[in-house]
Amino acid sequence: MIRQDRIALGVRASCLVALLAFVTLGIMHKPGITGVACLTGLLLVLADFPGDGIHRAKAYVGTGVAGVAALAAGHLAAHAPMVVFAVIIGLLAAGLFVLRGFGGAVAAGTSAVTSDLLVGASLGLHRSSFWQAVTGAVLGMAVAAGGALLVASPPRRTELQTATVHALGRCVAALSGGGPSDAAIGRDSEQLISLFMNSSDRTASPSRAAVASSAVVTSTARLMEFIADHGTRQVPLRDAVVACLSAAKRVVDHPRDQSAAEHLEHQARQLQGDLDARIGPRQGDDGYRGDAIVLTVLQIADYAATARGSHVPGSSRRTTFDSELWSQLKTRLRPDAPLMNNALAAFVLFGTLSLLVSIIHVPHPQWLLMGAMSSFYPYARRSAF
Repeated sequence: MIRQDRIALGVRASCLVALLAFVTLGIMHKPGITGVACLTGLLLVLADFPGDGIHRAKAYVGTGVAGVAALAAGHLAAHAPMVVFAVIIGLLAAGLFVLRGFGGAVAAGTSAVTSDLLVGASLGLHRSSFWQAVTGAVLGMAVAAGGALLVASPPRRTELQTATVHALGRCVAALSGGGPSDAAIGRDSEQLISLFMNSSDRTASPSRAAVASSAVVTSTARLMEFIADHGTRQVPLRDAVVACLSAAKRVVDHPRDQSAAEHLEHQARQLQGDLDARIGPRQGDDGYRGDAIVLTVLQIADYAATARGSHVPGSSRRTTFDSELWSQLKTRLRPDAPLMNNALAAFVLFGTLSLLVSIIHVPHPQWLLMGAMSSFYPYARRSAF
């Protein structure tokens, strides 16, 4: 069965080509703009950003503006000496490759922007009109963004989100006393981590929300491992723990539901108060060693709230996001990191191909450059960490 979001995508693409052809050929009488407008517009349509109208609008307009700038930069670079041209294209492609390693919507957006860069470079090599190229890119961006907002895809649930919600439900059932066996919980934990590491939906951005989103999955897996190793017979504050974890599950399942976020905040505050009353004044995280399940549930609640842009009061000592962000950036951008090695490979690949097509004058070099990108980019996801 054809998915509804694929049907919506096809409708947007068809409407985009028809409308751009009518505007550029029937109204403007500028056939030179038609190809650029359709190609850049289709690249943006294929990004197919998820989310509500506001988030989709920001993603499409932001990516479209960046794409127009990249196309203009590629076109202007083509007028430089061949070696300089190749270096510029290589550096820009490598920089976009680094951004693509962050995953999520950034990966989809930078793929379109990189394609615009290569299209602009190819048009510049053929000495096509700069202003016609920019005009076509602007038209393509405007029509693609408008069509994406008017013909929206139905809400999508990623496989990773579905698996996380399912895992949280298994934990709730186990803590309630009627869940799966400890061995089954352990297997579920391994499957969740395996899916997390191999999922193309996993965002690898070092932003606060993205770090929290990943931490929800890893913390859930850690909770499942603890349940598998130690069971649930001696869980303190069982009712409050189950209520808080159920509220976190609801937020992960419906991140846009404000009432769910408010309910989670209430349950987390109540569980934190019960825990403080049970163990006495706080003495740092060491004071929670005997309540690992309770602490992990509080962490999941904190991460789930942060992933949707909320905050659980009193959680700052448990979640050190600033140090986590800095640590991730240092790890990813060190000279021997996989991400930087792959960025260097992108520089060599696109720089060398740009130099070759400028020397031997390949007809329609954009297809050669974009073909290389489509073959090389699937490996970018592996270099996120």
